[in-house]
Amino acid sequence: MRTEEFNISRAFLEAQIQKYPENNEYLEAYNKLLAQKSTYDTEIEKSLIAQETKDYAIRTDYDSLVHTNNTNHNIAVHTNNTNYNVATFQNHTDYWVNESNNFTSNYQNTISHLERN
Repeated sequence: MRTEEFNISRAFLEAQIQKYPENNEYLEAYNKLLAQKSTYDTEIEKSLIAQETKDYAIRTDYDSLVHTNNTNHNIAVHTNNTNYNVATFQNHTDYWVNESNNFTSNYQNTISHLERN
């Protein structure tokens, strides 16, 4: 029973009880009305609690999924950066080894050419 309907019925029964205090049927109807309103309010509260629980579970699942996705993304970015840095370092190392080898080879060629002349 909605609050507006309850208030109208309650006001009517209270007025009738004041007018006719000897009539117990109004008092019984008033008690039934209060019991119905109490049952209705209890069911509404249960429904709201169930909905809040469901909403909380959905939000928790969402937050967990977002955290997992962010973690996986961060791991992938870190892995990519590490792989890039390792490859860059290896390329620089290879370049300087080749430069050193070329210098040594050129030096040896120059020395042997000078020795022949």
